[in-house]
Amino acid sequence: MSEIETRELNVDDVFAVAKMLGKITKGARLQLAAALAGDYTGVVDEVVGVGDGVEKGFALVHRPIQVNTESISIDKMVQVSPKNYSINYATGELLFNIAPKGAKVISASYTGKISNPTEVGLVLFQSVFLEAGEDLKEWLATLTGKEVAEFSKLPATAVLDVIEKLAEQEGIRDFFGKASLLATKFTGKG
Repeated sequence: MSEIETRELNVDDVFAVAKMLGKITKGARLQLAAALAGDYTGVVDEVVGVGDGVEKGFALVHRPIQVNTESISIDKMVQVSPKNYSINYATGELLFNIAPKGAKVISASYTGKISNPTEVGLVLFQSVFLEAGEDLKEWLATLTGKEVAEFSKLPATAVLDVIEKLAEQEGIRDFFGKASLLATKFTGKG
């Protein structure tokens, strides 16, 4: 991990996050709400890995997984359990009977639990990045005390470092919950 320092969150951050959340879709907002509650959420087309013809084992991110909610695909071809794979619902371990061939994308849709603050941050980041990326970059830069151009030159791991630092702050779930509520009130999206 790099030596990125972040400041404590303040009122300006609530408005910055609310602005970003106001730009994301209802589905993404519902997934974020589930993450904040430590609840189960629908995961759609999570890229689990890429086949290499050797590796049989992969891991789903959001676990535990609700039993029999998964749809596993290799290059968009749906796989059948137990014929093609087995899954450990508690650990999220996905094990193919035959290693997926090289360069084949393995994806999973399922209902899984988001249970820790780092995952909440990653869900927030993924949702906002897709629909409000520039606003997110600007906010992350302010958290580190850098200008956007300076922040953009940092290693790619800096973004995850900032998210991990945020996850360590006390009351982080409450902070994002309040920002989400504010975004709902301002935009009327709910």
